[in-house]
Amino acid sequence: MTSLQAGLSMESACRMARRDLEECFGQSRHPILSHIDAICRGLDLNMSMEELFSRFADQSGIQDIHEFAAVMETARKSGGDLVEIIRNSAGHLQAKMETTEEIRACLSGIQLEKNIMLAMPLIMLLYLNMTGAAYTVILYESLAGRILMSLLLAAMVACYYWTEAILKKCSVL
Repeated sequence: MTSLQAGLSMESACRMARRDLEECFGQSRHPILSHIDAICRGLDLNMSMEELFSRFADQSGIQDIHEFAAVMETARKSGGDLVEIIRNSAGHLQAKMETTEEIRACLSGIQLEKNIMLAMPLIMLLYLNMTGAAYTVILYESLAGRILMSLLLAAMVACYYWTEAILKKCSVL
């Protein structure tokens, strides 16, 4: 986007982006570098930017890249303001990433709450056994107490799997 704002063509901007990314990642072979290299090689072979970005989108399998490639193709064919389009696309991607991070943070908090809620009955029972074993003797020695404790244990296991299923569904969204 910066190179385009400076007046460079999209092709030159991609080459500048490659150099900038190479400086950021150094000698490590980051996946984005191999994709940018493929785009630069395609430019050297006089392939169109639209085709190169479409290939990049297909190889990455990322929906945002598909959308960007389609928008870029439309903008280049219709003569739209490519700098403004890229600025808007970058803003949308940044907002999406921030939202994703907020969701992950909320899910982490919910995961912690789940673990605490599942551990509390065990901690309370352990505390009662340590401080006043007379209160819990009936839970271990009578048939009704054993049935109750077995049912409660089964309920805790069911709650664990139920909350895991809910969190799994939420993390997919």
